[in-house]
Amino acid sequence: MARTRRRGDGRSRWGRALVRVVLPAVAAAVVVGFVAGALKDIGPASGPYRRAVDRGYAALVSSVAADSNSTGQALDALMADGPSLERGVFFSTLDTLATQAAAQTRQLEGFSSPAPDAGAGSGCQSAMAGRAAATAGIRRALQGLLGGTTGTSSPLSLGTAYLDLKAAAGTLDRADAAWASCRRSMGRAPGRPEVAASRWIGDPRLWSPLALTELVDAVVDSPTLLAHEALAIDAVDMVPAPLPASGAAQVPTTDSISVHVALSDDGNVDEPGVVVRAVFVGASGGGPPPESATVAVDTGRSRAVLLGPFAVVPGSAYTLEVTVAPPSGLGAASYATALQVLTNPTTTTTTTTTTTPGRS
Repeated sequence: MARTRRRGDGRSRWGRALVRVVLPAVAAAVVVGFVAGALKDIGPASGPYRRAVDRGYAALVSSVAADSNSTGQALDALMADGPSLERGVFFSTLDTLATQAAAQTRQLEGFSSPAPDAGAGSGCQSAMAGRAAATAGIRRALQGLLGGTTGTSSPLSLGTAYLDLKAAAGTLDRADAAWASCRRSMGRAPGRPEVAASRWIGDPRLWSPLALTELVDAVVDSPTLLAHEALAIDAVDMVPAPLPASGAAQVPTTDSISVHVALSDDGNVDEPGVVVRAVFVGASGGGPPPESATVAVDTGRSRAVLLGPFAVVPGSAYTLEVTVAPPSGLGAASYATALQVLTNPTTTTTTTTTTTPGRS
């Protein structure tokens, strides 16, 4: 049976990250219902209507701002500590941040009707869109430096990665300015609603040209972020199953055997093209032709593969050899076992003739 594997800490952060996205969305939905109810009996041309719209919008975008601030703080932590993380945690954190930023942008876009007075909220939407674009660019740059999730893609050059990170830093700075402009515009709108503050460039030193250059170098040189390929064979089962015996496996009489292989990716990169191969080698070198299958296995995950059936001859001895190998050949694993295919016992028929003595 294949081992049951716990997901790494990086993957477990998905749940916590999604909670930070979902809870503000629920709160925002409650506010939407409240604002809609308040506007039922107010005419769209009236002052109270405009004040209610602007105050409702301010409450909605402030709920998204709280979530966006958490994402920005997590990005700051990654920029500071990323090179010391394990590769799986590093990659999954980048994925989570990009997913969160994109979700926050979509959430804010859903608050466009009814719109605030004189387009006062456009700066908030521009800020969220900029943060989503910048976070996606940071993910591409840092993951690209390391050859992507498989570690085998052509890595970005250090210069290209630096320029991409510098561009993302500029985008984040403009996004912060757009949010500040939105707050000022909303503060001048009817009812003077207050929008929560939101800023991602909390520590400009983390985004300076020198800091970005050092980050690129540290990511490339990090021993914990280095790609490591390691496949494992967790179990090999035959059908029909061998009988309990010491020494070589004793397979019940059969003319075919199927092989079930359970394998896992114990490395820190995804393996999209693992070749699983099995062959029965006869005692004299012959045997049925080998069979193979190509499967994808993500890091920390397991797969089961069925090969066969292989034609075998009762009464013959074989060695079953199984290998699992990525295209690079690094981190391959192998397994071998001797077996004997039993024959049906020979049945001997005995005929007995009885002679009855004649009567006198």
